[in-house]
Amino acid sequence: MQIIKKKLRFIVNPISGVGKQRIVEDLLYRFLDHHLFDYEICYTKAPRHAIDLSREAALFNYYAVVAVGGDGSVNEVAQGLLNSTTLLAILPCGSGNGLARNLKIPLDLTEAIKKINTHSIKNLDAGKFGSRYFFNVCGIGFDGHVSNVFSKNKKRGFSTYIKVVIKEVFNYKKIIASFSNNNTVFPAARILNSICIGTQYGNNFYISPNSKVDDGMFELVMIDRLIWYKLPALVYYAFSNQINISSLVKIQSYTTLHISGHNLECHVDGEPFVLNDCSIDITIEEKALKIMV
Repeated sequence: MQIIKKKLRFIVNPISGVGKQRIVEDLLYRFLDHHLFDYEICYTKAPRHAIDLSREAALFNYYAVVAVGGDGSVNEVAQGLLNSTTLLAILPCGSGNGLARNLKIPLDLTEAIKKINTHSIKNLDAGKFGSRYFFNVCGIGFDGHVSNVFSKNKKRGFSTYIKVVIKEVFNYKKIIASFSNNNTVFPAARILNSICIGTQYGNNFYISPNSKVDDGMFELVMIDRLIWYKLPALVYYAFSNQINISSLVKIQSYTTLHISGHNLECHVDGEPFVLNDCSIDITIEEKALKIMV
């Protein structure tokens, strides 16, 4: 009896993260189960190209599209697969790999490929920040600022990210914005406002320990001010997945949130942008994405 193979499309960001994606072709030849899968490899040529490539694959009923890159690459591939039957899969090659770590997808590419061979399926929520989608973490304030500075740095990786944080943290000024939910308005002058479906930025730096990717909610993680002598404890709590016990941190859960403000540095899944004059809604689309885990 002939087995009908499942079609996979691997979408590779050739400039993502720390360069692991360069060995993917050889690893797929060696470790992907060729009795189960037929596959092709596509390379992105410009920002948002991955959205078109994944949307095309979903249109032609591919079994799965595999994002080979970091959280930004995963974000683009996922956007093209929303509310389709085509699965998302991840071969993590980024600087932080926040969503992959959250889902316990192996960071070793050989093991991640073997996981595709034996995968199960999970449903994920999709967050919407105005017109932009996010699947892990988005933010307004210091994390948006760091994402912007980091994106302009020629060197990638965790050590570069930490250097940016240390350099920028003490000079960063609070953002002024207005948040509202169910007609309750709470103006805020804060250092950081992270909106979380997932638990971490990446590199096991946990910003929202109790977030779940499939509970139909997101968490707003707020830091009003940074006190220098409390920073070591804050960093320790973040890496030990208990930042919620810090006196500097407040966390609240929502299904919708409205934000307005001016000149806000933001990011979605690590991709930075600036909102000059904004009045946007943050919402959640429950179980809008199917993923291999």
